[in-house]
Amino acid sequence: MTDAPMRRDEVRVAEALQSHFGVSYRVGENPPDIYLTFESGDVAVEISTLSQLVDDGEGGLRPRRSAEAPAVKLIKDLNLELGDRIPFGRHFVLVVPSPLTAPRKATKAARELLINMLARPVEFKIESELVWHDSKISVVLYTDAVWKNDKVQGVVSNNGRLGYEIFAVSRAMLKDSISAKAFKCRKALSLGKVWLVLQSDSFFATLKDLHRALICSDIENPFDKILFVERDGSISTIYEASPAQPTAT
Repeated sequence: MTDAPMRRDEVRVAEALQSHFGVSYRVGENPPDIYLTFESGDVAVEISTLSQLVDDGEGGLRPRRSAEAPAVKLIKDLNLELGDRIPFGRHFVLVVPSPLTAPRKATKAARELLINMLARPVEFKIESELVWHDSKISVVLYTDAVWKNDKVQGVVSNNGRLGYEIFAVSRAMLKDSISAKAFKCRKALSLGKVWLVLQSDSFFATLKDLHRALICSDIENPFDKILFVERDGSISTIYEASPAQPTAT
């Protein structure tokens, strides 16, 4: 593969590693994402994002962002479709469930509800809800003369329970990440040691959970070291094949 621009979150991780080890880095061939330059040589580093898993409603797990995408799209679509029709100073706030059943039909039904609410006499706050299958979409129409943001906004209410206890969820996320990255980095792994660096998007487990999930399971791990980068940039080691560490230049 050829060099590709790094995402903003990958740059954040690379800079955190640079600061932590006191070394420089350069962009890799994707894979790996970057190389850290130590006195003893370059170390290939692959960056992976752990996504929180939620119940998919069918007995399985799926990434939270993926599960919430239809609900987020409903809110954005309604803002695009109705924004120009909503008078100045009025705006909607929605609470949309996730997972969202039949999202296209839900969007159509919600659109009709919002239009009907706009036709009612003006009040500071008008509340309503749309019962949708086994959940509901809550809607509030506000009248506020100083409001200048999107006319339709909302939040996603995750109805999907964490389908397993934290250890099992941690194990599933680690296994998926390690397996996917091991396959992607198979050429780099055949040439030498590769580090896997994990970051998180709304992840709830602790480092202890991750470490326990790794050592108490049958996850096949080909990486020489696995690190975790916190949101504040701090770095912790989850796994290390050997205590020996390259020397910074």
